[in-house]
Parts: sequence; C-alpha cells; structure tokens
Amino acid sequence: MFYFNKGSLRLGNEWQDKSLITLVAETQSVTVTYSKRIPYGMTFHEFCDKEITDLGKQLTDYKELSREQKVVSSHKAVFTEFIWTSPKGKFHQMTLMVDMKDGFPAILTCTNLGEMSPSQRNRFLAILNTFEPRD
Repeated sequence: MFYFNKGSLRLGNEWQDKSLITLVAETQSVTVTYSKRIPYGMTFHEFCDKEITDLGKQLTDYKELSREQKVVSSHKAVFTEFIWTSPKGKFHQMTLMVDMKDGFPAILTCTNLGEMSPSQRNRFLAILNTFEPRD
C-alpha cells in the first residue's frame, strides 16, 4: 500500500517509492527524497561525502558552511549547510541525510531564497530535528 496526502494506491511489492515531497512556505521549502540507493560496498558516510562533493560541483558559487555527523532516532545521519547562486538569486540550504535500513537514505533539504537569518536557520533546524524514520 502506498499512502500520500490525497489517498492511497494498492500496489504490489515490486513497486518502489521514489517520490519527491516538496513543502513550501513563501520563499522557503522543505524537500524529502529517497531515490538513490547506496552503491554496493560503499558505507553510508562514503555515500554522503560523494553526494555532497557532487552537489558542490553542480552548483554555481557553492560554499559549504558546515558538515557534521549526527544520530537521528538511532539512525546514522550527516548534516550539511551550504550557499550557492542561481539566476533567481542566492540560496541558503541545509541537508540532512539519514541512513535507512532499505539502503535508500532519506535526504531532507531545507531551502531559503537569500541568506537565512538566525531565526530562520533555527526554524529549519527545528524542522529537521523532528524527522522520525519509518522503517
């Protein structure tokens, strides 16, 4: 069974959820993805390092502000905060990658158009800290 905001679908076990969830409030958003499997033989932390490095190569004027290893509801996690620019302006983002038992890490990204104020940053951190994995 696949559940989403407006209902559910009765699907067989061969179906995999690779959805992208986006929540929006004015010039801010929170996205949740879990579409990339950790490659065979790679550790969760190696996966996170590769994803962050690849992201840095794709984004214009990318600058990582912080990165730390965490534990979220007894799951290994990596938090990173960074800024970058696009034709729409400067973006300030925070990403939390959470190791899930199925090998598809949950990736939560909080985005703000423009640099986050301290209160915006604290609001996003509070949102990320509420994540409860269901696995």
